[in-house]
Amino acid sequence: MPTETFFKLPNEKKNKILEAVKKEIVTAKIEEISIKNIVEEAEIARGSFYQYFQSKEDMIVYLIEKQMEQLKQKIEKELQKCDGEITNVFLTIYDCIIHQMVKNKDKKVYAKIFANIKAGEENYFLKPPKEENNHFYEKYIHKENLKISSEEDFRIIISIFHAITSYSVGHTIKTKDFEKERQNLIKRLSYIKTGIEKGGSNIC
Repeated sequence: MPTETFFKLPNEKKNKILEAVKKEIVTAKIEEISIKNIVEEAEIARGSFYQYFQSKEDMIVYLIEKQMEQLKQKIEKELQKCDGEITNVFLTIYDCIIHQMVKNKDKKVYAKIFANIKAGEENYFLKPPKEENNHFYEKYIHKENLKISSEEDFRIIISIFHAITSYSVGHTIKTKDFEKERQNLIKRLSYIKTGIEKGGSNIC
């Protein structure tokens, strides 16, 4: 996290520093990000940088966390308009993430972050839900419409929808075929919601 000195800066100066960081992240490889370029763009002394951040890594982590917090706020705002139907909830989450990645003014920053995620970690933008955070989904999903009999059932269903949506986010960014991948996600969510077997029965 940044130092207390950074947080005490006027918002205009903080924003100028962060915009300089974003510009450098977009133009340079993550491992080659230059503090020299950042301080020159932000018009601050190099020594001041270390009064604000403990290290270059500290700066990058903070920016990423800030971007993710903005995304979370966007998701929650959109979910408040949702109808509580589970597939629509996760489709809304997907749409918010993809919007940030391809239409937001910081889309190049998100793209660079995503490009540096290791293989198999595509769910960075949609982290698996912790059990204690299931109440987040309870706020937006009408549980009474689900065929469940316990909180454990709800947790399992959320984890399944979460995994499917996460996969679709990763695949969409890689293929850049947004419309096709969105339709594929709708199919995947619908299969889980309605089942795939005619006259489907419970597993023995």
